[in-house]
Amino acid sequence: MRNVLMAVIAAGIFYYIPISFFQKNKNIIIISVILFLLQLAVFIPGIGVVLNGAR
Repeated sequence: MRNVLMAVIAAGIFYYIPISFFQKNKNIIIISVILFLLQLAVFIPGIGVVLNGAR
């Protein structure tokens, strides 16, 4: 339930940002999203272990 609430809040925030903002800053937004997803991948169990070869 908490994840659904967070998704609704995030959707509400992005709904009020004008589309022109995303069109002007699309390269910065894409790079930021990729970096954010890579940071989240650290917290997923097993991914870091497989990539680094550590146990």
